[in-house]
This record gives sequence, C-alpha cells and structure tokens, in this order.
Amino acid sequence: MFDLAHALYQPYQNTAPWKTPYDREQATWARMTSTISAGAAIRVTAGTVAGAGIAGATVAAASPVGLLGPFAPAAVIGCLD
Repeated sequence: MFDLAHALYQPYQNTAPWKTPYDREQATWARMTSTISAGAAIRVTAGTVAGAGIAGATVAAASPVGLLGPFAPAAVIGCLD
C-alpha cells in the first residue's frame, strides 16, 4: 500500500558532477544550445524534403502545359472542326 507515512526519498545521485554553480550553468547552456541546434537541423531537413516535393510536383504539373501549351488551342479547334 502506498501512503505518505512510508514514503522515502532516495536521490539517484548524492552529489552533482558540477563543482560550482557556474559549471552547472555552463552545462545547462550547452545542453540548451545543442537541443536548439538539433531542432533547427531537423526543421531544415524536413523543410528541404517538403520543398523538393512541392517543387517536383509543380514542375511535373507545369511540364505538360509548357510543352503542349502552344498546340492546345489548335488541337481543340481541330477536334471541334
């Protein structure tokens, strides 16, 4: 049974690896900057992949229009005639 009377706090580490608060702050800052950098790298990669997909779809959709654009009116008139 779980109750507060029998609760016991046992820390994972008795001592921190930092000798001073400044060392702790430096480690925290380094962790934060590496996390932000990793997030930015993932975001850039995802944006590049998505952008390439959009650009590829645009080129694929525009190619028939670009290739057949001048001939389309003549083809339509020829079919209607």
